[in-house]
Amino acid sequence: MRYLKDPHTPLVQVAFMLGYTEQSTFHNAFNRWTGTTPIAFRESAHGIVQQRG
Repeated sequence: MRYLKDPHTPLVQVAFMLGYTEQSTFHNAFNRWTGTTPIAFRESAHGIVQQRG
């Protein structure tokens, strides 16, 4: 969560630092654990609201 809150750390680097070789695997695991995606978590941590279609 701390890594995701840093907007200067790319998501692929967060995944790598946590031991994942693929960002997609980290994405799926994070979604299972939290019910949200890493991108959505990062946006909410920074108060960014995306309007979806």
